[in-house]
Amino acid sequence: MHRHPPRNLGVNRLRLLVVAAHQDDGELGCGGFLLQAANYRAQTTVCVLADGCAGGNVCLREQEAREAAVALGADLIQAGLPDTRIPLRPAIKIVEKVIAEVEPHVVLVHAPADTHQDHRVTARAVMSAARDVPNILFYEGPSSRNFVPVTYVDIDAVIERKVDLIRLHRSQISRRPFDAWARTTALYRGMHARPACQFAEAFHPARQFLVPAGLSLAGSLDSAQSKALASWGASRPGGNGRPIISCASVLDQGTTPK
Repeated sequence: MHRHPPRNLGVNRLRLLVVAAHQDDGELGCGGFLLQAANYRAQTTVCVLADGCAGGNVCLREQEAREAAVALGADLIQAGLPDTRIPLRPAIKIVEKVIAEVEPHVVLVHAPADTHQDHRVTARAVMSAARDVPNILFYEGPSSRNFVPVTYVDIDAVIERKVDLIRLHRSQISRRPFDAWARTTALYRGMHARPACQFAEAFHPARQFLVPAGLSLAGSLDSAQSKALASWGASRPGGNGRPIISCASVLDQGTTPK
């Protein structure tokens, strides 16, 4: 397991941990949210479990992941487990170690209903390892099945950057049009959220710890203005009550986007 680059723990910043089976999975599922979060100085760590050998040259895929991490301003951990054969117990141990180091307020991971075995194992590993993390969100991907969105994040401002982020994984775009999937899925999810936004990412919470404004997230943030993810989203007027949130709902309300 190797880390790029090493980073000090952000005491006064919301800490996000993305756990992905493969190098491009996190960007596909929640790249827009991560880009928005970076504008509010959230600290993001991306942990990739598999070496990616089933999708091409390992060294190339690792380099693509590093480029994407730089674009996100994220810390990157690549565990190097065997692709298509991620073992559950070692994956749990790795995620437990990363959680102990990062101390995340929110963990984002594959939804467990997925046709790819690595994605299913990764979701199971996180649910075991993140037992003490207050917020766990499942993100969707091209191989997700029966995904039921509950929480939506407005990514209008960063949709083009998300597509560009996915295109950094050149070895995968040459195989399948994942950039097109990201755009069309965001447009489809945005239709659920309208008139609030045109493009959205959808999540299903495995666990959410909701706190009112003025209290710190899970007692862990120093800022008095921090909010738990999706705690105070605005539902579509006259709609079905699904929460529609922007990054300002997630992050320090007293922080001006950089």
